[in-house]
Amino acid sequence: MSNVETLAAQLADIFGPRLKMVAAFGAGPQTCAIVDTLTVDDLGRCAASSAAWKRAGLDVPLLIVHHELARALDAFPLEFSEIIATRRLIAGTDFFNQLAVAPDDLRRTCEVQARGHLVHLREGYIEAAGDDGAVARLVSASAVPFRALLSNVARLDASTIDELMKKLDLSYQTKGFPDALRAAERLVEYVDRWNKK
Repeated sequence: MSNVETLAAQLADIFGPRLKMVAAFGAGPQTCAIVDTLTVDDLGRCAASSAAWKRAGLDVPLLIVHHELARALDAFPLEFSEIIATRRLIAGTDFFNQLAVAPDDLRRTCEVQARGHLVHLREGYIEAAGDDGAVARLVSASAVPFRALLSNVARLDASTIDELMKKLDLSYQTKGFPDALRAAERLVEYVDRWNKK
C-alpha cells in the first residue's frame, strides 16, 4: 500500500461514510479529500495523524466540504485549476471531473500575481540601493516565483511554460535585472490583455 493509499485509509477511518473522495494532485505529495461534513472532532483526529503523514512525506490533506466545493472555485482558481488538471483519484467518486474554473477568475488571479511580482522587483531594486550583489540576489530569488507564475499563466491558454516563454520571447528573463524587469512587464501586459478566444 502506498503512502497516499494509507492516508486515504486513515481518512476513511476518521470520516467513515462521510468521506466521498481522496485524490493526489500536483507534482509533490499533495492530497485533497471531499467530505460531507467536517467537525472540530474530525480536525482533532486528523491532527493526531499529521506527524505520521509528514514522516511519510505527505502534506496535510486539503479537506473540502462537498457543498462548499463548487462555490470555492472562484476564490481559489489557481489551486483548484491545478487539482482539476493533475488529480489522481485514490478513493471514492471523482467530484472534479465535471468542474471547471472560470477563465476570468483564473486570469484575474494571474494578473494579481504578475503585478505583485513586478512591484516586488521594482521595490527590491530600489532597496538594493545600487549594491550589485543585492540586485543579483534579487534576480536570482525572483526566478523560481516567476517560473511558478509562468506555469499559472500558461494554464490560461492550456499551454506549457516553454510555449508561453516562446510566445512572449522571455528566454532572456534571467540574464540580469533589466531583463527580469522587462520579462515581468511583458507578462503583466499579456495577462492584462488576455481574453478567452
